[in-house]
Amino acid sequence: MNIIMVAGGTGGHIYPALALADKLVEYHHNVTFMGSSSRMESKIIPSHNYPFIALNIKNYTGVKGRFKTLWNLLKVQKEVKELFRKEKPDLVIGFGNYISVPVILAAKSLHIKTIIHEQNSQFGKANLFLARFVDLVIGSYSENVKQYSKTKVLGNPRGSKLYEYPKDVSCLKDYGLNPNKKTVLFVMGSLGSSSVNEHMLEVLKELQQEEFQVLYVTGEKGYDAFVEKYQGNSRIKVVKYIDGLKVMKSVDLIVCRAGATTLSEITACGLASITIPSPYVPGNHQYHNAMALHRKQASICVLEKELQKDILANLIKELIYDDLRLEKLKRNALKFGYPCAINDIISEINKVTKVK
Repeated sequence: MNIIMVAGGTGGHIYPALALADKLVEYHHNVTFMGSSSRMESKIIPSHNYPFIALNIKNYTGVKGRFKTLWNLLKVQKEVKELFRKEKPDLVIGFGNYISVPVILAAKSLHIKTIIHEQNSQFGKANLFLARFVDLVIGSYSENVKQYSKTKVLGNPRGSKLYEYPKDVSCLKDYGLNPNKKTVLFVMGSLGSSSVNEHMLEVLKELQQEEFQVLYVTGEKGYDAFVEKYQGNSRIKVVKYIDGLKVMKSVDLIVCRAGATTLSEITACGLASITIPSPYVPGNHQYHNAMALHRKQASICVLEKELQKDILANLIKELIYDDLRLEKLKRNALKFGYPCAINDIISEINKVTKVK
């Protein structure tokens, strides 16, 4: 099959799409991506060796901006429709964000099969709008069904990617850590968060005399400012980036944001976590993601506005030294997980496209 995927805006949309694309290619399907010419997908997707069609799509602000955005979307939809007439894809899959709207609608107008995937516990505006038009809606949380009853909850492809990746605690040596010691991983997203990093400076100082070790990931834009104030010590290592597939399964506790991709990995593999949802995202979706797990004791949610060094540091110390509590978090997280998400999604794709 010739498959078009549209994903962009944030890594939370892009990396699940790439995970699914990798598996589809294994089954000898051809995958081409579409996305914005000016956002991160224009660099990330080509770096993974997928064909990328750049769309000149823009999101304007303000009252007048809404009309300009609508006009731009209609223009892009017309351009995509002409392209689809020539290329004749068998299937178009959208992963949310406003950029998926003109692409999915163009496909639908030509009677091309369409699927959308929602990564968060609450539908984004684009996916909620598109749900009524597409052939299949795939969700990652049972809560998705409450918003759109025809949703098939199959999980996030990225969780499967980590689940299938072999565990190797020796990877901690790459960061100057001891694989035989308990380890806490702090990761605040690919770009980092200056607000959280400021809070964490004091938390790390509270932890530096403990027996366990810490790997703190600042994110790309937060690293320089962070290490100016705190360099760590033999037990606390500060880095700007890690290979998450290698490291996440090798640690005992993760302190992280509540992005959909991260939580799909945590639940698919049954990892213990403390989540600090970002309050700066559309629809406060990270809060809803985090609370879905917190209510079932599958993770512990701490709000950013409630962050205090003593509270968080003491919580970390309580958990890391309490094996029974850690195991309970892991067991409950696993109940939320969809380790077979990729294969289940491909099975549904085959039904939609009638591939045997």
